Amino acid sequence: MSNQQSEIIRSFESEIKNCEAIIELGANVGLITKKILLHNKPVYAFEPEPEAFKLLSLIKSPNLTILNKAAWIKEQMMQLHRHKDWLNTKSHTSSSLKIDKKNVDDKNSINCETVDIADYIISLNKKVLIKMDVEGAEYELIHHLLNKKVFNYITYIFCEFHPKKIKNGYLKQLMLNIRLMSLGQKTKIKKWF
Repeated sequence: MSNQQSEIIRSFESEIKNCEAIIELGANVGLITKKILLHNKPVYAFEPEPEAFKLLSLIKSPNLTILNKAAWIKEQMMQLHRHKDWLNTKSHTSSSLKIDKKNVDDKNSINCETVDIADYIISLNKKVLIKMDVEGAEYELIHHLLNKKVFNYITYIFCEFHPKKIKNGYLKQLMLNIRLMSLGQKTKIKKWF
């Protein structure tokens, strides 16, 4: 792990004291989940990729709720697009709801259930800290959270953005930043890897 990544994790962990629960969008196999659980707060880990979910499910804690669903802007069935080299590598990283992500294709896509993340956060009725690594769907998700006025439940969103990997990614990033700034919410978004 690089010094920059270690600093991001330290910053994330320092914010845990200010929330009532942690939501991990794109938990993958649970490497970060295990670290988060050490803070003894409820953790809601979302992972739609079945191979990663199997490994994530091996983590046992009374504070952990694991959902084999993708966070999205509404509840529905969608295609989860796997890495282009999935058949050779069985890699469970990079899977995305976004077909325009450069390193995925629809040859190995699978159906996955989605959850309206704004409604889910509202149902918790808690101050939440979010780690978001959703492989290109972050732009739609953050706009949705703004549209549904859910930011008052959120302490911070630590988000990995993917502007290089999706069509019009830099434009989407710019438009989101402008909207966040105009609403006075830009400071709630922090960098994740």
